[in-house]
Amino acid sequence: MITMQDIAVAAGVSQPTVSLVLNGHSGIVRISEKTRNHILAAAKKLGYTKNALALAVKTGKTNIIGMVCLLSSKHVPNILSGFNSRLQEKGYLMKLFGIVYEEPEEFERSLRQCIEQRVAGMACISIKREHLMLLKPGLDKAGIPLVCIDSFCRLPNVPNIHSDDCNGMRKIVKYITGLGHRKIGYILNFHPRNPERMLEDANTRFEGFKAGMKEAGLPFDKNKVACISPMSRITPEELVTLDRLYDLFNPTALVCCSDIAAMKVLHWAYKRRIRVPDTLSVTGFAGLSECNITAPSLTTMAQPFGEMGSYAAETIIHLSAGKKGKGKFFPVELVPGESTGPMIQSDKEKG
Repeated sequence: MITMQDIAVAAGVSQPTVSLVLNGHSGIVRISEKTRNHILAAAKKLGYTKNALALAVKTGKTNIIGMVCLLSSKHVPNILSGFNSRLQEKGYLMKLFGIVYEEPEEFERSLRQCIEQRVAGMACISIKREHLMLLKPGLDKAGIPLVCIDSFCRLPNVPNIHSDDCNGMRKIVKYITGLGHRKIGYILNFHPRNPERMLEDANTRFEGFKAGMKEAGLPFDKNKVACISPMSRITPEELVTLDRLYDLFNPTALVCCSDIAAMKVLHWAYKRRIRVPDTLSVTGFAGLSECNITAPSLTTMAQPFGEMGSYAAETIIHLSAGKKGKGKFFPVELVPGESTGPMIQSDKEKG
């Protein structure tokens, strides 16, 4: 194994000078750029790599960042891509703790393993408040900082990185009403384990929808709202729910709180032989890659998942170094697809 002493001999400098350069502390003392580059070139030529284990023994922490996320969430890979890329650029590694069933034991096991492996920090994607509270006390006790991504809960001293979903939904309503639609229904996602509750992101987007309707001068009617599961597979009960909503007031547009919900609506419309967008316009929210391959392609509000992941990585690195980090709301972008179009009046309505 190549050591710093080997590099010092090859570069003709002292071992402490090599240590300062390779550990990023060359600014502590005056080391010329020429000497710094000479040391880095010697290290590269010899094939030197840092001994992460030795660093962990010395500092009590590793260069590993733990990541806890629900593996079934469609948007998670896009966030992980941005998060992991930035970590690697900064010389850190990501340790993934995948959650499958959202059972307390899974979070407790993830916490225990994070502490055992001396992670420098932890990030969570779309984890609910009750589950975050299973993690935070133990992380605080171990001195491990936490960052939340795509989570609407607020915890003290925990930066939250999220997209501006409320304003995004208001923009969708403005877009739909700009196409002439006035009979607009809303599809929201309920909590998969508690149908009496909405998902946290669904609630925020729902408030944005109601605000958008008010701005458009349209009354909000709770009878024009249908609740379906956030799971990908559509059920017979959900088909009945959508039938009931459509037959009740014959909407010309359905605004959905997620792309998954919108894709279910497209499936239902196909089975009902309802033409999209000629008879019914449909919108989603998230900007999943699948929006481009639905028939018709889905109009959606795209969340910048990669940017959110990258910013979260920068934030947790700062926190792990004892620096300050803050949350951020990212703007979302409307991506028009083929699932929306101008409202076409019937002959009866024209008369």
